[in-house]
Amino acid sequence: MERRSFHDEQSRNKRDSIILAIVVSAVLFALIVSISYIWDPTSVYIMVPVGVVITFIYTWSSYQYGDKVVLSSTGAQPAEGPKYIYLNDTVEG
Repeated sequence: MERRSFHDEQSRNKRDSIILAIVVSAVLFALIVSISYIWDPTSVYIMVPVGVVITFIYTWSSYQYGDKVVLSSTGAQPAEGPKYIYLNDTVEG
């Protein structure tokens, strides 16, 4: 297995996050349009713009605040100060 640098992993993670956000947005939009078509076919023309807005807000907020939710739910703390010198040197090279 090839060893990758931390920066390569960061770039890969960002790319994968964007791809995941696009896929989730497409599925959410398709779900909104499908449900509105099944419920009332004439409401599709109204629900498509509403679906675009809902999908955009959901995707943007997930992308912006997802890291904060995960970090706070695990109780993570910043690794700063002399106590974490070895950890910082190991991770940052």
